[in-house]
Formats: sequence, structure tokens, C-alpha cells
Amino acid sequence: MALHRATEPSFEVILVDDCPADPVLRAISDSGGLIKIANTENLGFLLSCNRGAAAARGRFLCFLNSDTIVSAGWLRTLVEALTEIPSAALVGGMLLNVDGTIQDAGWRMMENGWAHPIGRGGDPRDGAYTYRRPVDCVTGACFIIPRLLFEELDGFDPLYAPAFCEEFDLSFRARARGLQTIYEPRSCVVHLGSASYGAERRDQLSSINHAKFSKRFAEVIRKHPWDTADEFALRHASGEGPVLLVVEDGIPQPDRHAGYVTISRYLSMLATAGWRVVFRPMDGRADGPHAEALERQGIELIRAPRTIEEWLVEHGRHVREVWLARPEIAEKLIGLMRTHTGAHIAYYTHDLHHLRLEREAGLSGDPAVRAEAARVRALEQAVFRAVDHVTSPSEAEAEVIRHLAPETSVTVLPPYHYEAEEICARDAAHFTGLSDVVFVGGFPHIPNVDAALFTANELMPLVWRERPDARLVIVGHAPPPEVRALACSRVVVTGQVPKVEPFLDHARVALAALRYGAGVKGKTVDALRLGVPVVTTPIGAEGIGIEPGCEAIVAEDAETLADGVLGLLRDPQRCAALSAAGAELVRRRFSRAAARTAIGEVFRTPRCGICGSGALIAPPLEGNFREAFVCRNCFALGRAEALGRVMLARVAREGEDSLAELAQRKPDLRIHEFGFVGGVADTLRSQPWFTVSEYFEGVPLGTAGPGGVRCEDLTRLTFADESFDVVISQDVMEHVPDPVAAFAETARVLRPGGSHIFTVPQNPNMAQSVVRAKSGADGVEHILSPEYRGDPIRTDRALVFTDFGADLGALLEGVRLYLIEHDLPVLGGSAREAVRVFEAVKPTADGSLVRTPTAAPPADLPKVDTASAGSGSG
Repeated sequence: MALHRATEPSFEVILVDDCPADPVLRAISDSGGLIKIANTENLGFLLSCNRGAAAARGRFLCFLNSDTIVSAGWLRTLVEALTEIPSAALVGGMLLNVDGTIQDAGWRMMENGWAHPIGRGGDPRDGAYTYRRPVDCVTGACFIIPRLLFEELDGFDPLYAPAFCEEFDLSFRARARGLQTIYEPRSCVVHLGSASYGAERRDQLSSINHAKFSKRFAEVIRKHPWDTADEFALRHASGEGPVLLVVEDGIPQPDRHAGYVTISRYLSMLATAGWRVVFRPMDGRADGPHAEALERQGIELIRAPRTIEEWLVEHGRHVREVWLARPEIAEKLIGLMRTHTGAHIAYYTHDLHHLRLEREAGLSGDPAVRAEAARVRALEQAVFRAVDHVTSPSEAEAEVIRHLAPETSVTVLPPYHYEAEEICARDAAHFTGLSDVVFVGGFPHIPNVDAALFTANELMPLVWRERPDARLVIVGHAPPPEVRALACSRVVVTGQVPKVEPFLDHARVALAALRYGAGVKGKTVDALRLGVPVVTTPIGAEGIGIEPGCEAIVAEDAETLADGVLGLLRDPQRCAALSAAGAELVRRRFSRAAARTAIGEVFRTPRCGICGSGALIAPPLEGNFREAFVCRNCFALGRAEALGRVMLARVAREGEDSLAELAQRKPDLRIHEFGFVGGVADTLRSQPWFTVSEYFEGVPLGTAGPGGVRCEDLTRLTFADESFDVVISQDVMEHVPDPVAAFAETARVLRPGGSHIFTVPQNPNMAQSVVRAKSGADGVEHILSPEYRGDPIRTDRALVFTDFGADLGALLEGVRLYLIEHDLPVLGGSAREAVRVFEAVKPTADGSLVRTPTAAPPADLPKVDTASAGSGSG
């Protein structure tokens, strides 16, 4: 540790001497950062760890075995992962053998209660093991956990003393709170393995404690896989979405050019949405900070020497979606993808390469460029016709693609998208005193070279006649010699910069005098979103939706472009007006919500609406598919998954297609579930905006019952008025003695415009609901023969008090809730197998209803009566 002190955050060391034959504490010098604890008797690993943790003063606890050798960055990267992932409870790194091979890269718990080490014996440079991901457990030899969480969990359970399985138990107890265990590969530690206890004693203790662990978590691990043959499927803890393979020419470097900005932002969006994203740079190079940035987001990289074909032969059967970019890449890979995967193949154009070349030929008159344009047009047309879906950055280019490949689906993807806080407008005072004219462009892209030369040699001299103080700042990667030669007292050529924002912050005008090109220009959109007035050509404004003179000044020749620049240099009020209008245009057309909705139309592999997993279970062809499991990950029932989709239709704002994805976006909501068992609760349990309750006999209302779950009686809720945006219940209301009183209470605690989304068994052919039993001072009075249904938390089955009929809507109107019925196909089933989810909406303060948009059925299924208002039938 001392060797790598400079690379790590500040820490104290707690050294516990557990009565070894040769005590070590006296041999170690005292230090302000060292706490020495000497056990008076041998406590073993587990109890010694607990004793040391009790003396800790730091925010985090890192447990580190004495038989380990750490490397540079080992602790810093564990802390980064723990702080960057809100749901992280434990974080462990890559453990290495002394020969440099992998000892474990996280662990997957199997159905039999034994943990399987991921990557054992593998190459630590293999991209399969170098990306951050959730795992079931990490090894106790080295991991980090928040100190307060460790204390709340009462530390390692003495049940497992003296050692082994205690860290797995800790992970699973944290998991019961909705928290995750994370594998962080940048933290590398050599573990000498069994040096503490020896192999024979280790195996003996492991066997004893395995039995204890398996008994405690029997209900959890019975849902885990049993076969270790396919490590690709085991590498993630349960919950990952379908596999999406993306191929580009290299690792996206957003500081190089706009195309990389597009790809990197969509990769981040898809990873956040729960897809298992695998990325292959065609050049095979996957090192450096940009590659690490992808891996920190959970994106797997296929790096050299492994080829894309080798990877596909081994893992192609897992791939559900493919996204290719650039025609030369697609031409090489489409056949391989068809051979080794059954995936839906999409293609991203960046821009229409042949259109850019045609425009260049029109400007230069060069017959060689014209011939190249014809060749590329044929290549692009062949690609468009060979893939299943084409994604384009602009509607204008999408129309060209539809003409070239009329049988192929085409979707327009906003090439750039921003969070609301990334978009700004500036007032006149900001521009007063500024005179820089800024051009931004990556110079491997030839149209940018032409634009820079045209701007400096023909356009700016016209500006300098009136404003000799105006400075032209040319910002961008890899300027060629002819561009670098432009540098002088009035022209700054920066070369590559870490960020363009500081230059645009000091710009009076963003000038994009492009004379040819294609696609949507990132330099224009980026200037608009930063509130910088834009002067550009029709090429620079293409596909953005700019109204000339309103959001930007658009002109074609040097004279009118110079006039536009001079007008803005004269008038800060005009600058402020363009700034406001340009920022508003970006909010409308380049929001994250627009991009998420669009990408959701491209990649439509069916996923669970609760956890986002693609591991689905086909519902039975006959029987009660409402009660059938549909997801192998969260084990949601058909009705629960459908309820999750109605919840999304109510509260999702940015195209989220699972509750797990919604949780990543930290919505400004309060949601409460009456019940605490099942996929919804398991997925959202760690979210501060989600709470649960259950009725426990003998527990005071509003207080914590078993497992810390709040005790509530639906007919006498202790919550304040207007506490929640949404409340949910799953097959609960039929078991409540007075369901009308319960609905009145949910109406009370809902905010105006809120919803109670629920499932109940209903007979729509029965005109009126039937009371089967009543509860009174003398107990339960059975009006009809008792009927019981399963209870997820009690051994006794739950009594049914009410059979609901077609008058459910009328019952709700009596407590000022208004019914919407959503009939949704069961996930993985057909339109014949529909589940009804009910939504009781509370009017807003002015008496109007906030209607939930139609809840989307699973991908590739036809819609069925997805939102009909009224008491309904069915």
C-alpha cells in the first residue's frame, strides 16, 4: 500500500493482529493513520473483521486480506465505482493469481448455492473482464462498502465464523434492500489464495458454511442458473437486457468529431436503458481514457487480438440487435452477422456519404470525385437494402434513403441530444465586449478544411474592413498544414482541445461557412444549445429545422455571410434574440426525450417492463396466463409486468421502457406500493421515491413491521393527504374487507392528477360486484362459501371479500376516482392473451383528468383495446 500511496485517496489502516504465533504489531511503527488492534484470543477472520470495522472512522470500509498485493489505483477506483453508482453496496476488483492470470472477476451464485468465479484463468486484458458490471458477489479478500451500511447490516454474520461465505451473505443481505454488488476491473489485486487458512481447512469451512448460506437464501438462489458452461450468460448478475452489438471504425472520441459525439451519447443512453451493450472498434484498438469511459458505463469492448468473427462464432447466438455504422464496415460485416446471429440489423448513416461527395464534385468539377460519388452511392444503396433498419440524422436524408431502399424501415435519430441543464440562452450583457468569431470542426473531415480556408481567406477579410479587432478562432482536431498556416495576429488555430465550450463561451458569433457536406452539423447544433448566435450556410443548417433569420442567420456567399457576422458584432440585442431562439429550437428537437423515443423505435426486442431483462418466459397457451411468470429475471407475473407498463405510461417522461430504466433517471415522483413482494418492489426498493407497506396483525399502524416494512391498513392509512403521485396494488383490493373505504383512502393520499394503478380479478359479465364476506366486531361473516387465494407472505391463504364486476367504475366514482381500463397483451404472448390493468385517476384541482397515454404493448405484438375509459366489459 505504501508504494502506491500517491495514487489513492486518504485512508487510515486498521490492523488486527489475531493472535498469530509471531505477533506483528510490535514490529510496525506507530503512525497517525494506523490503528493497531491486538486480539487477546484468536477470533478468526470474520470476527476480527467486525472488531476492526467497529474502530473505523472513515466514510467507507475496505476489507483487505493480509495475503494480497495491491497495484496503483486499486483503492481509488473502488471508491469511484461506489460513489458513481447510487445503488452500489459492495464493490470488488479483479483478483489476480501470482502468474498474472485472473483468479476471479466477480462471482455468480448458482442454484446449488456454490459461487462460480468469473474469468478464472483468463487474460486480464480480455475485454470480457475489463468493464464494470453488477455481479452476485465479490471476494472478501478485497472489497469496499459504505461504513454506515455495514453497520446497518450488523457487519459480517457470526453464523459463518470463523470464515468463508460471510461476504456472499453480506452481498445477498444488501441485495434484499435493492442494492447491488459491483465488479470494478480497474482495481487489480494479487491474491495469494488460501494463505490464511490453507486449502484443507478452507475446503472444510466452505462446505459447512455453504450449507448455512444455501438454507438462508434458498428462495433466492432457486431462481439462479444451474449450468456453468456458458460464461457469457453468467458474467452479469441477473437483470441485464438483451445483447446489442455496436460496430464503429474506432473507439468514439467525442473531442475529435461530431460523429463520435452521436455514437458515444447513444451508447450511454442504451447502457443506461439496461441493454447489454458490446462494442467493437473495427481497428481493434480499445485502450486509453475514451475506452475506459465506455467500460465504466458497463459497455464490453471487443479488443485485438480477438477478431469480430472469433467473437461472433463464440457468442453470436446471444446477440439480439446489431447496429453498424459506415458503409465500408457494414459491407464487410452484414454477412457475418446473418451467419452467426439471428439479430435484427440496423445501420447508422452519420451522413449520406455519396451526397457529400456529389456536392464536393459540384463545387470542384473534379470527375474523379464524381466517379467516387457514384461508387459510394451504389455501396450505400446495397447496405440500405441488406439491413433491416436504417437510422438517419435528418428527415431530408431519410427521404433519400426511402427512395433508394423502399422496403427497408427508416427512422430519424436526433444525432445530438441534451439534458435540459445542458441548454442555455444568453442575454445582451453577455455579448457586450466579445468579438471572437469561432469555427469548430474536426479536420480529417475534408469539408471542414474547405470551410476554414474559405472563412479565413474570403469571408473574414470582408469583416475585418469594419471590425479589425474581430478575431477568428479555428478550433478542432488535426488541422492540416494549410489550416495551421492561417495562424496570425487575427487568426488563432488551436488544434485539438479537451472541450470546445470555453471557446464558445467567449464567442460573439459561431460561424459555420460550409460549402459542401451532408448530415446534421454538430458544430451548428452545439453552438445553438450553448446560446451562441450562429451564422451559417444552407449546408451548415441542413436537417436542424432552422428558420433563417429566426434561430440563425443563413446565407450562401462570402458577402452575405460577412454581413451577418457584422450585424451581430454591431448589435448585442440581436445576439440575445438569436441566442434565445436557438436554445429553444434545441430544446424542441434535440432533447434527450426525443432521442430516447426514437432509439426505442429502432431496437424493439421484447423486454420486461419492470426490470428490463430480455430473459422472457413464454406464457402458457392455455390456463391462467395472468398468473404465469413472464420474466426469468424478476419473475414477474403476467399481470405484474402489464401493471409495470401502465406505470411507465403514467410517469415516464423520456421514453423509458422499464421501471429499472426509470430508476436510473431519478424521477421527481413519490410512488407507494401496498405490498412489498414481487418484481416491482424488488426493482425499485432502493429508490428514495418508492416506498412499500403491508398489513401485519398486532403491529401499530405507521410503524415498522417484520423486515422493516411499514404497517398500514388500507382502510385507515396513516399517510398525510396528497402524499403520492402514484399508488399501486396487485390483487390486493379483493382481500380488503371494505374496498370502497380503501379506495377512498387511496384517493385521499393521492395528489391531484395522481393515479391508483391496480390489478384485481374481475368478471366483466357480472353487472354488480358481489360481497362474499364481511368483517365485524364478532369476526368474519361469510355471506357466500369462503374463497381463498395465495398470499405471497403468509402460509395461510388470503380470504376473498369481494368479487368485482362491471360496476367497478361506479364504485370508484363514489369516492371521486375515475376508472381507465388498460387491456394489454401478456409479455411474450399473443394478442389473444390480454391482461386487464385498472387505473383510478384523481381529478386535478380544476376537476379535469390527467389521462395516462396508451400503455405500449410488448414490442412486435398487436395492440388490443389499450386504454378504454369507463366501467367497461371484457
